[in-house]
Amino acid sequence: MTAVSLGARAARLCALERRLFETVGSWVPETADPGLKVLLRRQSLAHAERSVLWEGLLAVSAPVPDPPAGGSEEDERLLAPLAGAAGAADRARALYGGVLPTMLAALRAARERLAAGSGGPADGPERRVLALAARAIGDDLAAARRPGVEQGGPGWDPGWDPWRYQEKPLASTS
Repeated sequence: MTAVSLGARAARLCALERRLFETVGSWVPETADPGLKVLLRRQSLAHAERSVLWEGLLAVSAPVPDPPAGGSEEDERLLAPLAGAAGAADRARALYGGVLPTMLAALRAARERLAAGSGGPADGPERRVLALAARAIGDDLAAARRPGVEQGGPGWDPGWDPWRYQEKPLASTS
């Protein structure tokens, strides 16, 4: 991983997390259910915290141009279900059943690629942030299944197993 490619990934993910912070945060005042309101507020703040993690990597990377204002085509496809979601149940389903699991899979895949490569110590900061972000998203998915949310119904699917999203350690490459 070069400093430029590290910077490009960090800039993109920082911008994506900021957009999620803004989008999910804007749902909080519109949500009537108190349990879901608290969950969405927490989720919005989690996106803000992860944007700070990615921003920290920007400080150690080579200068990179800002990501496109609207985001990449891949980001737009990822976030499209959020824009089309109307009401608390649809929003929760789009976020916890689509966007976050997709992000988690992408972060894990990137981490696995880095672990399989031979970038050495230069990849350390990115692997660390990928692991932290993946763990945090796994925690977010598990938090969405707390009893209050489970019983309340928004976004709840009896066949959906949040535990499958929990962070698993990478197999040793040595």
